[in-house]
Amino acid sequence: MGPEGFWPLFGLVVRTPRLEVRLPREDEFGALIEVVDAGIHQPGAMPFFVPWTEVEPRRRARQAAQFWWGQRARWSAEDWAFTGAVFVEGRPVGVQELSAGASRPVRGSVWPIRGKGSVARCARPFSIWPSKDSAPTRR
Repeated sequence: MGPEGFWPLFGLVVRTPRLEVRLPREDEFGALIEVVDAGIHQPGAMPFFVPWTEVEPRRRARQAAQFWWGQRARWSAEDWAFTGAVFVEGRPVGVQELSAGASRPVRGSVWPIRGKGSVARCARPFSIWPSKDSAPTRR
């Protein structure tokens, strides 16, 4: 049995003609960390609330793996985050996250490598709606 047999999210894949978004497997963490190490934002700019890209590389790699494992471990129907890796031609180019909780609305975030932002934003085919009572709308 593959991991999708006990963790159905491994079977969730969003495909467009240009890319694929899915949960990264542990053996793909290294390739994602290489994307971060190559630079995912302009030097001197900090697009993230927590400056995790400025951490020493070995520590950043360990913290990234802990983050990805933690996202899976904390998953529940009441509070969840789908942190999917964005792949172009089979290679990771960034991450697309969609999350929500009982006390917070659905939100998304992305960290593509420089120059690939428009490609990763194409990976936002998820319908996001502001409340559970409203009709789905595309943003």
